[in-house]
Amino acid sequence: MTRDRNESRPGRGAGTPVEEAPLWVLAILGAVLTLVCFPALVGIAEVCGFSTFGHRRDFALGAAALALLLVAGLALQKPWRRPERPGPFDARPPFVRFSTWLVATLLFPNVLYGIVVLSHDGPVDPHAAYAIGLIFSAIQGVYALADRWRRRGVSKPGMPGAD
Repeated sequence: MTRDRNESRPGRGAGTPVEEAPLWVLAILGAVLTLVCFPALVGIAEVCGFSTFGHRRDFALGAAALALLLVAGLALQKPWRRPERPGPFDARPPFVRFSTWLVATLLFPNVLYGIVVLSHDGPVDPHAAYAIGLIFSAIQGVYALADRWRRRGVSKPGMPGAD
């Protein structure tokens, strides 16, 4: 009887790591990442003061190139052991850490503003998009804090079971 190749892997999900993924999965990942990168690049360009009107094809090609770079860079990594739980030292390879930073810190926050810019014909005031982003960030922060409290077993004031 053969064992599933993912049974022996530690971690939360026993999925296939990106460096072992088949080409069709990498193609889907690249397409999804392109759809995320396009409005993010438009949002970043608008924040920096560059007009994207009439240059959207260039931004789409740039998004596809960035997604291809990220997927190829992650797929070409040597297999590495994922930590079972977070520790004080980040053992991920440098490109994995960089791509995580790029997507989480630079691209995702600008997706919302890019979508707002793409959906309007005229100039867009960035303050509304920043306010919506701040609200989403606050909700995510409260959820993460509640999750951390739940994991530690600390009851929150006002919750059932609190003394």
